[in-house]
Amino acid sequence: MGLKGLGAEFASVLLSEGLFRTFSNRKEVAAYAGLVPTRWRSRSVSHEQGISKAGNARLRTSMIQLAWLWLRHQPHSRLTQWLYTRVEL
Repeated sequence: MGLKGLGAEFASVLLSEGLFRTFSNRKEVAAYAGLVPTRWRSRSVSHEQGISKAGNARLRTSMIQLAWLWLRHQPHSRLTQWLYTRVEL
């Protein structure tokens, strides 16, 4: 409740849809939510096709919304600054 942009309803969706489980690392969380990249390969050609969308749709939607809310409500955090530097915004 102390984070700006993260209310009780939003937190309850995150908790009830998957974050109650135990994950060994962040890759497992991303895979469960369907937020892992998919690659397309054909001989010498390889490129990203976006996220897989194979996991829990409600959890994935909530996590994406959380990312956008974080950028809006925590503009001076180290995480936000790292993202802006990485994508050169």
